[in-house]
Amino acid sequence: MNKSSKYTERFVALVILAALLFNPPILSIFSTSHFVFGIPLLYFYLFVVWGLIIFVNAMITSKLSREDKSEGDSNQAKADE
Repeated sequence: MNKSSKYTERFVALVILAALLFNPPILSIFSTSHFVFGIPLLYFYLFVVWGLIIFVNAMITSKLSREDKSEGDSNQAKADE
């Protein structure tokens, strides 16, 4: 398996997970009159899930760029020889 295809699969899985988490049947679970820290539960859920998706996306992207950078450095070292 190619490294880039591994990250592509992770991005696709993240998109599918986000689509499921923002699906109306899931959102209806949190559509209540309860409050968390003075914020309606639905809004709290939306912002927490949104933030987590951004965080996971950043983690995947940073690992991908780190591997690309190290791969580029190793290719440069081979070219210098």
